[in-house]
This record gives sequence, structure tokens and C-alpha cells, in this order.
Amino acid sequence: MRKPSFKYFHLFKERFDKINIKRRLNLQLIPYFISSHPASEVEDMANLAAETKDMGFQLEQVQGFTPTPMTVATVIYYSGYHPYTLKPTKTPKTKKEREDQHKFFFWYKKENKDWIRNTLSKVGRRIY
Repeated sequence: MRKPSFKYFHLFKERFDKINIKRRLNLQLIPYFISSHPASEVEDMANLAAETKDMGFQLEQVQGFTPTPMTVATVIYYSGYHPYTLKPTKTPKTKKEREDQHKFFFWYKKENKDWIRNTLSKVGRRIY
């Protein structure tokens, strides 16, 4: 998505939390994540969901990728190629692929736990 490193989100959250505690603000940080973005794989969503869980988030909303005009992501979505490298780029398009990526963010829901465990096992990820 041509975004900066995720480490900056970690730094931002750290500062946010410090200010929140220092000023006794009791504010919430609500991140905005997109699933099924071009070039994202199920394992990418699993990693992101695990990382946000470790950061203390229990997400309630995650946006599914929607192609929008004049963006590189939309070119990739429709063509299947990255316009800068011309390399083939897989994009989750089917309803099942999109739902599967989305489910990882809702790891805390009972109906997703077995599915997540089975999916991680299939891709060779260790399950704790």
C-alpha cells in the first residue's frame, strides 16, 4: 500500500499511550486496517492480526479492500500485474478468499477460532 514501516505505528501507539496515561485522558486508539489488499496473502493477514493482538487491540471493524479509481492498488486488482515492476501479483478476489483474510482480525470470536487454527496449521505456522 506504499505505507511507511509498521514500526511507526508502534511508535505512535507508544506515544499515544504515554500521553493518555500522563494526562488521564482515557482515550481509545482505533486503527484502520484493510483486508484483501492486492498482493496480500492469508499469512500476511495472520501476521497482522497477531501483531495487533500483541499490541492490545481487539478489532471490531476491518475494511475489505474496495478498488478505487486512479490508485496503483486498483491497477493491480484489475490487471493482475504491478504497474511499476510488471510482475504478476495475486489479489484475493473471490468471496471465500476475501472472507478468509477478514476472519483473522476477529480471532477472539468463537466461530473463527477452529478455522484460524486449521488454516495456520495448513500453511505451516506454529499454533500456541
